Amino acid sequence: MFTPQTFFPEDEYPTMQILKPNWRTYGLGWYQHDYKGHKVNFHTGSLSGLTAITAQLPDEKLGVYVFGNYDHAEVRHALVYKTFDWFALGGTRDWSTEFKTLYDGLKEQGIKAEKAFIEKRVLNTSPSLPLMAYVGNYTSPLYGRAEVSAVDNQLVININDNSLNATLAHWHYDTFYGPYKKAWYGKARARFILGISGKVDTLVFDRLEFKKES
Repeated sequence: MFTPQTFFPEDEYPTMQILKPNWRTYGLGWYQHDYKGHKVNFHTGSLSGLTAITAQLPDEKLGVYVFGNYDHAEVRHALVYKTFDWFALGGTRDWSTEFKTLYDGLKEQGIKAEKAFIEKRVLNTSPSLPLMAYVGNYTSPLYGRAEVSAVDNQLVININDNSLNATLAHWHYDTFYGPYKKAWYGKARARFILGISGKVDTLVFDRLEFKKES
């Protein structure tokens, strides 16, 4: 499980911006990186109203678990590295302040991005095609299946049997926007791209791209 299988990018876990490890890998269900010359295995868990992280410092036979009852309480990361410092590797770094500054900044960026998206909306536009033209099944070799249906003049998008589900109203042109079924996920965006035939060819749901089945 702990043998590296692939690499993961820095932006997949914002904490890497502060830790600045020399390497980042992913095993079978475990993220890994180096910290003060030692290998760390870790993984987070986040559900509505719940948050967790488990991390190990194998060289020192040290493990830590952090559980919280607040969604995405990122103090979990500070507690992990403080534990490693206190019980094994030494150091007095103020992880709490550093991680709070990082995640407060990311939250502010998200608010600004959402505001910019809303401000760029072009009013009084219509979809290129009738709503039913967007309905159908879409597939991706990487992301699986997306089912698009029409309900009450809105599009309902179901990704991989309700792994993700959102109801979207027309936003502008061929873009639709609305809340996820699980409200704590926020809002989703779907953009449809027409092919050379003038029919819908591609669905871009947030950052996931699917091709429409013929």
